[in-house]
Amino acid sequence: MGRVVNIREFLSAVFLAIIGLLFCGGAYMAGIGSPANPGEGFMPLVAGAALFLLSLALLFQRTCSKKISKERNPFWPEKGSQIRVAAVLASILIYTFVFEWIGFALATFILFLFLLKTIDPVSWRNAFFISLLTTVAGFFLFQVWLQVQLPEGWISWWRISQWIF
Repeated sequence: MGRVVNIREFLSAVFLAIIGLLFCGGAYMAGIGSPANPGEGFMPLVAGAALFLLSLALLFQRTCSKKISKERNPFWPEKGSQIRVAAVLASILIYTFVFEWIGFALATFILFLFLLKTIDPVSWRNAFFISLLTTVAGFFLFQVWLQVQLPEGWISWWRISQWIF
């Protein structure tokens, strides 16, 4: 076996493998069901198993590598990376708090508009279009296809459909 190339990559692979195993354990306790009749834990099991296997692949790749890197890359490679990560975490936290209050449509649209304009800026036209497209796709995925009741908040889909049709 080779030597570990980067200790941070090694530790993150081990950490994510443990998280994957925890997901699998929680999924088993929730009830997996069968492929024909999946239970509540079926999708978390699939996600946990995928995370575990990908973590093992990264771990194997990093420990069996023959090439040892002498250079040390900084943890935050770009200037302002910490601020962007904090902005993403803060915006998602705010989204979870206002989601029920202002509703799915407006909260999702504002979240994506904020992320597209501040994290990796795109033009206003593209940001507006992508935010709108993501919100509508999310609505069709959850409300129409999966039949999940989404909070309407200030803007209800019923009112929007009356304006359009």
